[in-house]
Amino acid sequence: MGLLSYLLLLILPNEDYTITNRATGPYWWSYLLMSTGHLLIPFLLLNKRLGRSVYFILFLGIMMNIGRLFERFVILTTSLHRDYLPQGWETTENSLIGMFLIVAGNFIFSLFKGLFIGAFIVLVFHIIHLYKNRKPTVI
Repeated sequence: MGLLSYLLLLILPNEDYTITNRATGPYWWSYLLMSTGHLLIPFLLLNKRLGRSVYFILFLGIMMNIGRLFERFVILTTSLHRDYLPQGWETTENSLIGMFLIVAGNFIFSLFKGLFIGAFIVLVFHIIHLYKNRKPTVI
């Protein structure tokens, strides 16, 4: 799906500048990491031997999550660095505290999202277990 959406963006006439600006601008490295995390790494799951390894799937999940975080970074940064107002004509230098807050916020969001999904899966399996082990009621 990600590959199809990138191809669709290349076909649409208004989005051509956006993709070339992001891929060749000053933040090309983040666009490359985002594309790798979204497009290339999921194709490694097509290998049968690698797709059955739990540790490799965990590693791929982390790498795909990093790609998702870089997607946010690319969208925000490339949208703001080409500001056409006079006060925004220079590249913004991020402070160490600002970068830490962005990374920590994304980490905390990902952690809570993972905990929520894990708790939901445990709840569903607990309900299935209770349903399978119920005793028949005699009337």
